[in-house]
Amino acid sequence: MLNLYYDVIVVGGGISGLIAARNLLHAGRKVLVLEARDRLGGRIHTIRSHQKDGFYADLGANFVHGMIGNPLTKIVKDLNLPLSHSDMSDRGTFDPKGEAVDKSLAAILGQNVFSTVFYTTRQAAQTGETIPSRSAPLSDAVFDPKSTLYTNLDEGKYPHSHLYVESLARSLEGWTGASVEKVSYKYWGFEREFEGEDGLMTAGYDKIIDWLESDIRKAEGEVKLNEEVTAVEIVGEDGDAHVQVTVKPKTSDSASGTGMHGPYQASIVLVSVPLGVLKARRPKFTPPLPPRRIQSINALGMGVLNKIILT
Repeated sequence: MLNLYYDVIVVGGGISGLIAARNLLHAGRKVLVLEARDRLGGRIHTIRSHQKDGFYADLGANFVHGMIGNPLTKIVKDLNLPLSHSDMSDRGTFDPKGEAVDKSLAAILGQNVFSTVFYTTRQAAQTGETIPSRSAPLSDAVFDPKSTLYTNLDEGKYPHSHLYVESLARSLEGWTGASVEKVSYKYWGFEREFEGEDGLMTAGYDKIIDWLESDIRKAEGEVKLNEEVTAVEIVGEDGDAHVQVTVKPKTSDSASGTGMHGPYQASIVLVSVPLGVLKARRPKFTPPLPPRRIQSINALGMGVLNKIILT
């Protein structure tokens, strides 16, 4: 087997892994990126038409959330890519029967949901007069009868408006990562976020991934696709200790008993794979991850956001 030695191996070719690899290369390190899929980008996945119409669609990420101080904003500007302010004012809102909701009601629904979920509940949780119980779910605050969620929603004037606003609030579970009954109210808003409006990547997010890959290769970094990591192991002792990364054998490797696909060795391994992989198909770590780390991985939730793209 071939033993290849690097300063750092980055497992996972999503945007986090690629940014890390680029920065390490610019710091003079020898870096290898291993990606299990046949493409880079992770949940950034832009598809493009081969026709003259130039159609494209971002199946995954397509926003820069909070444009003030966001390093992505600087990258976009440096690459001269267009970044548009996100304008949701002309979006359509439909009831369970598929009929369009009155525009005045739709405006109230949108305002109430976004201000309640992303502002008033966060402010109350972090700077309010009382500290929420650790076991209190976010739903207690969002759906409290006195919540700003129901501001200006008179059931007499707008029948079913409470049902609509509650359904719309629950649609943001793709953002919260779990149902609002499972999200901690006490820690809602505890994390730091970039300020400012959201920006829409109107040229396709793959432009950033393409730039990162190009910059990595120019800096003599290596990128290998279709390399599913199955094990990350610390081997050797004392001054000779290093990390060995084993990948799933290719069919050709299995047949011949040899191959050019590892194991790979490095001083440091940076694992940057999705939470879903850590939950379902994480590599075997030797020594194993601490129980507390495993518990955190198992407890973390992931939001689901379905996109329907019509062409």
